[in-house]
Formats: sequence, structure tokens, C-alpha cells
Amino acid sequence: MILKITIELLIILFEGMQVFEYTRILPIHEKFINCLDEVGNALSLLINKSLCLSHNKTVIIILLSAVQSLNEIQNMFTYYILKNAVPKKLLFPILNDPWQQLIQRITNFGEDNCKIIMVLLKILFI
Repeated sequence: MILKITIELLIILFEGMQVFEYTRILPIHEKFINCLDEVGNALSLLINKSLCLSHNKTVIIILLSAVQSLNEIQNMFTYYILKNAVPKKLLFPILNDPWQQLIQRITNFGEDNCKIIMVLLKILFI
């Protein structure tokens, strides 16, 4: 329950964010990019932990929704980058091996809404 509420608040934060405010001044832009990296790392750890547990569709859907929301913010930053900023490649928060495990688990046990999010993420990152 706490995980669900935390992720939903994170998604609301991302959806309400106005990227332009964080891209006008270089130090703020760089700090924000670093924060996005930290969020991605935290999501990666959560996904790795969830793969060690028995399949829980609610947890998987929540985490995939967070990854999708993070990806949308990362994509916006690729278009709203300062002219003097060095572009930093924002990485997909799920490493390849856990991603393959997650795909297999969703393919075998996932419900339609979970499969839809997985397909969207596959399209965006592959």
C-alpha cells in the first residue's frame, strides 16, 4: 500500500511538472537531470527486489507505471535542453537481465494493462 501511494505521488509530480522551469539555468538543469538519474536508480532497485518475490501483478503494474512516467519526463528533457548544456544520455532504469526477466514474467502471468505498459516501454527503449 505504501509503495502504491508513493509511486502514485511520484507520477502525479512528474505529470504536473513544467520542464521549461528546470531547463533555463544550467546548474538547475544539471541538478534536475541528476535527480532523474537517482529516481531511475531507485526504480531499478525496486524492480530488482520485486523480481526476487513471487509474482505480484499490482506491484509490477505500479513499478512499470513509474518507469513509463519517468521515461516521459526524460524524453521531454531531450527536447528542452539548454544550448550550452552537455547532453547527458538518460538511461532506461531497468538493466537488460532484469528487463528480460520482467518481460518473461509479464508474458506468463501479466494482465492486459501490464502487457500494454510493457509494450509501450519496449517501443520507447528498443
